[in-house]
Amino acid sequence: MLKFSARNLLIFFALLGLVIFAATNAMKAKKIDTAPVVLIDKTASKPEFNTMYMPGAAPERRAFNAAEEAYSVNLWRIHDKVKTSSVQLSFTGLSYKLKELDRAGVKAKIAPQAEIYRNAVRDLDKLSVPDSLKELHGTYVKAVNFYADAADDMMKISADGNEQHLLDAHSKTNQAGTLLLKVGAELWPGEFKPN
Repeated sequence: MLKFSARNLLIFFALLGLVIFAATNAMKAKKIDTAPVVLIDKTASKPEFNTMYMPGAAPERRAFNAAEEAYSVNLWRIHDKVKTSSVQLSFTGLSYKLKELDRAGVKAKIAPQAEIYRNAVRDLDKLSVPDSLKELHGTYVKAVNFYADAADDMMKISADGNEQHLLDAHSKTNQAGTLLLKVGAELWPGEFKPN
C-alpha cells in the first residue's frame, strides 16, 4: 500500500510526465494528427474592434538608472535566498502535518531558515537604496520580517506542539508572499511566479 507523502506524489507526477511524454512521441512517430477540427461560421458577424493583443498597448516600464539597476541586482542576491527559504518553510509545515516530521524535526529544519531571514534583514540594511525605490525597499523589508516571524512561530511548535503556530506562520507567509510579488513585479517582471 502506498503511503500518501510528498515523496510519493513527486514520484507519481514524474511517472505521469514520462507517460505523457512517451505517448506524445509515439503520436508524432505515427504522425497522428491531434489538432481539433474547427468549423467556421462565415455568416457570423465580426466584431467591429480588434480583440487581439497589440504590442505597445500596455504601458511600458521606465528604464532603471544606474543606481536603481545596482540596487535591483544586489537585492536579487538576497531575494534568491529568501524565496528558496520560503519554500522550505512551506514544505516543513506540510511534512509536519503529514506526520513525516516530528516537533524536533520541525525545529531542525526551520532554525537554518530563521538564520537566513536574520541575515537578509542585516544585508538589507546595508544596501544603498535610491530614493525612487525606498518605498519598494520598505515593502521588501516588511516581507522578510513576516517570514522571520513565521519561522519563529513554526519553531514554537517544538516546545508545545500547538498547531496554531502553523496557522499563524501560514498567515504570515501568505502576507510576505503577496508583498514579494509586488516587489518582484516592479524589479524583476520576468521572474517565475509560483501559484
